[in-house]
Amino acid sequence: MYYTPILPYNNTLMYLKSLTLAIFILANQSILLAQEISSETEQSDNVKSSYWKRHNGKFAPVPYINYDRTLGFTLGALPMVMYNLSEKDTISPQSITGGLFMYTTNKSWLGIFFNKTYFNEDKYRATLVGGIGVTNYQFFMSGPFDIGYIDYNVDADFFLIELQRKVIGNLYAGLNYKYAKMITVIPEFESPDGEIIPRQEQTEILKGLGAIISYDGRDAVYYPYNGMITNLNYSTFPEFMGNELISQKVELDYNQFFAFRKKQDVLAARFYGGAGIGELSFNQQFVVG
Repeated sequence: MYYTPILPYNNTLMYLKSLTLAIFILANQSILLAQEISSETEQSDNVKSSYWKRHNGKFAPVPYINYDRTLGFTLGALPMVMYNLSEKDTISPQSITGGLFMYTTNKSWLGIFFNKTYFNEDKYRATLVGGIGVTNYQFFMSGPFDIGYIDYNVDADFFLIELQRKVIGNLYAGLNYKYAKMITVIPEFESPDGEIIPRQEQTEILKGLGAIISYDGRDAVYYPYNGMITNLNYSTFPEFMGNELISQKVELDYNQFFAFRKKQDVLAARFYGGAGIGELSFNQQFVVG
């Protein structure tokens, strides 16, 4: 009996998406720390670069510590630089460039570079995210017998580039390109009926084009106290780009922010939903939970 491992791709891709979202959340929440560090540095260092001053540069080295039952303890660093792309542009929020480097006790590791640029009086917003890493994970395999949890290893790299332009008011529209490659290896294991399942390896490459519409009603980009932001994203993975399975995805997210305790705390609520069209591979499917 031969078992086909398909769930690992799905879990790994969702993990990378969640981690990338967490990076931007950490970046947003760390802007106050960056401002404090920049202020202290300006007071103690009189030999500041004139370019750094003119563009209001702020540097924030943020530690990254986490724990979960699957990956164990995670230790990493999240260095970020915030700056004004143009010294004459007083309307655009500060742009941000940074990276995340992390290692876990189950010997997984990940390196990510990210950049979010606001320019031309916030008429344009550009996003760039790329990363490589190795994840040691588990998935639950079921069949004629309940096999249980199976260890597996994924060597992944991914890339996203996006450009949005303001249409009117707080409404933005743009295009993006995404790429992901994952090599999953499941070592040899024994099934409940005593059969030895041989080592399995599978490579999948996804190349997609997308269109996005966003409405940004937040009172601040990096640390909003009130307001909302919503994104409607359509992605297609066509045959001419080398995809084996032709598919489309539609994703919608809505994020609402509420301030309380006289703006000492912020409550954030998020809704996310999606639909797949065509021959979706398993790593493109949606996960609940």
